[in-house]
Amino acid sequence: LGGALRDVVNNAVDGVKSFLGLSSPSKLFEGFGVNVGEGFERGIESMQRKVGVSMGDMVAHPPSLAMAGGSPISGSSGGSQTIVIELDGRQIAKKTLPHMVGEIRLKTGLKI
Repeated sequence: LGGALRDVVNNAVDGVKSFLGLSSPSKLFEGFGVNVGEGFERGIESMQRKVGVSMGDMVAHPPSLAMAGGSPISGSSGGSQTIVIELDGRQIAKKTLPHMVGEIRLKTGLKI
């Protein structure tokens, strides 16, 4: 199964490279990365409020926290907060590859 999937991807990349006249796969994948990044950014922006509400519903908030300057942080104080999000690139690739192959088919007419 892994070899068949690799062959499909390789054939898709070779076909797109030939169609677009690219000699370097890095240029092709740079474009994929830009598109994935822009889509990811748009998705996060469009869901920002909903995610914030959902996260607020899941987490018990302390009444206040002291910042280095001594001012309290609460839900409406406008204080800065840091959220660390860890992403697994392999899982992202597994989820996005079928969509990328579909887009390549649509845009190039390749049978992959």
